Formats: sequence, structure tokens, C-alpha cells
Amino acid sequence: MKKTLLFITAFMPLFLMAQSGFTYLVPSGGMTIQGSPILKMGIEYNNRYYEGWEIAFEATLKSDMNNEESYLTGVYFEPLLFRKKDALSNLRFGVLGGSQQQTFAMAAGAGIELSFVLKGNIIFSIQQDTKMVFGADRIFRHGLLAVIKFPI
Repeated sequence: MKKTLLFITAFMPLFLMAQSGFTYLVPSGGMTIQGSPILKMGIEYNNRYYEGWEIAFEATLKSDMNNEESYLTGVYFEPLLFRKKDALSNLRFGVLGGSQQQTFAMAAGAGIELSFVLKGNIIFSIQQDTKMVFGADRIFRHGLLAVIKFPI
């Protein structure tokens, strides 16, 4: 029941068209410096000034070099840094919460995103992500992710 309510709450904004701009489905994947894979799924809302909000669900999985595993969800704010013809860059600031190896964890995230617009308004991005995870053995996590944004 809780999973169903979480799913409905997370995806209900897809059916609301009150915002002015674009809505994207944002799957991404990458690695941390410690060698742990990162999988992320999000929904991003952009307004006409290329600033955006992203609701993200993120999983950092165990690896051979790192035994930490976390599942976090939260919100990122993405103000525009610069924009060219088919490229733009955003700063990313966010707050996440979830579980870190059977305990509660909070995280503050920051980073930068470089995006290239392809045909059909599909966007390819490279994200640098730095998180400060409270409640984890390793407080700082640095990662690099490849992202494809599909318009909804």
C-alpha cells in the first residue's frame, strides 16, 4: 500500500499541465569515484527560463571496492549557468533522504550538468554529482553520470 501511494504521489504531476515549459523523464547511470554504480530515475520540470526542478530516485549499489549501498529520493533545483544554440549548462542543488545500509540517511547534493539538445527535443547530459551523505561511513560521494532526457 505504501509503495502504491508513493508511486501515485510521484507520478501524479505527469498528468497536470499547469507548468509552462517541458517535462522530462530522466533515466541515468554512472559511477562514483569509489567504483560504485549509480542508477537514477527522475522527472524534471523546466520553465521558460531554462531553470528546472527534478524529483529523483537514486540507488548507489555495492561494488568490489565499496560495501556501501543506499537508496535516496529527493528534489534538485537546477538554475541555468549558460546557454548556447544546442547546449546548456545548469548548476544542481538538492536535498535527498532515504536508507543507507538499514539506517536512515540524509544527503545534500550539488553539481553541474552539461546538456546537448538532440532531435525530437531529446537531451543528452553529463552530470557531475557531489553528495554529502549524513549517516554513512563515507560522508562525501563524487560521481559522474550519463543522462538521457525524454520529453513527456
